[in-house]
Amino acid sequence: MAIDIIQRPYCFIQPASTPTVFTCELQNIVLNETNVKFICEVYVGRDLAVLTALPVATLKASPNAAGVGMFDVSPIIEAYVDLSFEGRKGITTNNPNQNSTFKTVPFSSSEPHAIHQIDNFCTNSENLVWYWLKMRIEYRNTTTGLVEVDDSHDKDTVIRMVYNGVLGNTDPITYFNDWYYYNPQDVQYENGSGDYFIRGTFGSAAGGRFISNMPTQQYIGENDYGTIAFFNCLNNGDFRTNPADPNNAIQSITLRFYDENNATTQTNTYLNVPVNGGKSSQTADKDTSVYWVYFGHGLANMKGRGETWPSNSTGYEVFANNDEDKRPTSRVYRFDIIPESCKGYKPVRLCWQNMLGAWDYYTFNMKSKTTVKSKRKNYQQLAGTWNERIWRPKDHLGGMKVFNNVAAESLTLNTDYVSEETAAWLQELFTSSQVYIVNSFSDTNPVPGFSRARYIHKYIEPVIVKSSSYTRKTTANDGLIKYDIKIDKSKPLNIQRA
Repeated sequence: MAIDIIQRPYCFIQPASTPTVFTCELQNIVLNETNVKFICEVYVGRDLAVLTALPVATLKASPNAAGVGMFDVSPIIEAYVDLSFEGRKGITTNNPNQNSTFKTVPFSSSEPHAIHQIDNFCTNSENLVWYWLKMRIEYRNTTTGLVEVDDSHDKDTVIRMVYNGVLGNTDPITYFNDWYYYNPQDVQYENGSGDYFIRGTFGSAAGGRFISNMPTQQYIGENDYGTIAFFNCLNNGDFRTNPADPNNAIQSITLRFYDENNATTQTNTYLNVPVNGGKSSQTADKDTSVYWVYFGHGLANMKGRGETWPSNSTGYEVFANNDEDKRPTSRVYRFDIIPESCKGYKPVRLCWQNMLGAWDYYTFNMKSKTTVKSKRKNYQQLAGTWNERIWRPKDHLGGMKVFNNVAAESLTLNTDYVSEETAAWLQELFTSSQVYIVNSFSDTNPVPGFSRARYIHKYIEPVIVKSSSYTRKTTANDGLIKYDIKIDKSKPLNIQRA
């Protein structure tokens, strides 16, 4: 008789941080044998072909007071998902020779680029994994006197998928038939979560969102990079993206530029296909690269792929669509184009890991202040020459000297006036553990063949948020809403040692 799994997560896909509890029982063994323990072998992989390899962890649990074994495997599988930091060479297992590009240069180990700089699409490299469990039981063999595994009772769980997201404390969880779940495709909950599957007319009236809680109205600079991410090709029971498409794929992303009267000035549509770094169908081994895809929508990304926009455009819309009709199948996000500050303020664009595991962006275009703090180690130097045949006085020798100087750079950034929706969203920036400065577009390119590692250090700078508190402001309480944020650059300035 196989072990009975009486409780498991219901969702085909869920955030990795969610309690992932499996409960199993085998009452006949628990009641009649000694030294009983349930065993849980955890298998994790990016594609189904590797899930039958060795387990990444083996857990044991004694039966509790109810005679069952309980395992929460979320701390284990959470360690196997992460952000996608860079572009990719080999966007899926089926497409080993097709890559994301930056300024039309394909990604490689000698010519890398960050995910923020992609020209078009890029599949994820770490955001999603498959997992399944093998439940086993061991007890004392009365013949040998040893505790042994009885594999006649082994039971495999269903295969599930997790992504590198977290749930808020008020995100609703459904409990049904001893199963519990948070459904990311549900229409938007009261607290704003949910509705992260793009499903066209099969979804909510507002339209499914990209993998972000960002407001649908934002602004962006002419030299700003930015990406959006979306679930793609999901087709499992209730968990589907774009049911109108045979492959459940997000077929394309459209940018519609508009003028001050909201009249269309230009429309660009980009196909989610391998030649563009994307993918609109599953692979044979169900590589998780396919199920989460990035697209570079920023104006700097557009410049990188050699495109322009009409000079009378005041902004653009971004939305997913089926390429045959160009109608939005997702929510429509508007980005007003902001010129360089007339007051001379240098804009600073930050990106951060949002609660769902993708990247969000915000440009601080008001007054900013940069501070450099130094911590010096000094020593007393002897005057003159003491290692020659005769002593000679030297002007540059002697007195107190600096042996080492560790200098750190800090910035204080300020927003313009923002909406309540933006104020609530920026909380994710203040609390995120992964924050970076994304530097502006540059026309400069090293000569091909002269410098292979072209873009390392140039565009991405890690920072730490130093602001210790965040106040969610509202118009009723605070009137006009503005924020300042203090950040430290993670890397010290490079200074010669004495």
